[in-house]
Amino acid sequence: MSTDGPRHDPTKIWTTLLTNRAYFRSVHALDHDLRKSMSKYQLKVMITRNLEADTEIMEYFANAGISTIVISQTQPTRRDGKMTKGTWEKLAPWAMTDYERIVFIENGHSMRRNVDELMTITLPEFERGMVLGTKPACTCSLGISAHCPKDQTPETCVYARLAAKETRRSYLILDSRTVVLQVCEAQVELLTWFPAILLSD
Repeated sequence: MSTDGPRHDPTKIWTTLLTNRAYFRSVHALDHDLRKSMSKYQLKVMITRNLEADTEIMEYFANAGISTIVISQTQPTRRDGKMTKGTWEKLAPWAMTDYERIVFIENGHSMRRNVDELMTITLPEFERGMVLGTKPACTCSLGISAHCPKDQTPETCVYARLAAKETRRSYLILDSRTVVLQVCEAQVELLTWFPAILLSD
């Protein structure tokens, strides 16, 4: 992506994750949407090391003028014999302290208009400097997947129960498809040492 003129603020970026070359067209479409909407901010695509070694896909990125950030693959310890691959890499932006604000957009999403306000909107600050913005996750379709918790169903979806007064665990689940992140060293430390912090009290 070109960094000429008003389309460049190096302290704030859009990012998405690409772990499979089959989804490059979706990345290209997102870049097109950001250009068309005249966003002032650059798209930098997170790619895994196996994609970095793919000379053809890297040539595609170069020809399209799309910048990349190489990240390590993250594979946590299995829990209950279950593990969802290709999702934990979404945590990578939390450690990108070279930037002040990062907006993560899941691959496959589109931009219908300019939403640069996400780069400057004031976010609430939580304990230990954690600052982020997103929305509650819709759990209506999660119940059909075997790996999802049993309480994530249409009946427990926050959007289906807006008028209800009860609070369910599923209401606190955040949507990871679009995340506005204010980056700071404190949150990197929190993510790194979370188990110790959790037990420190």
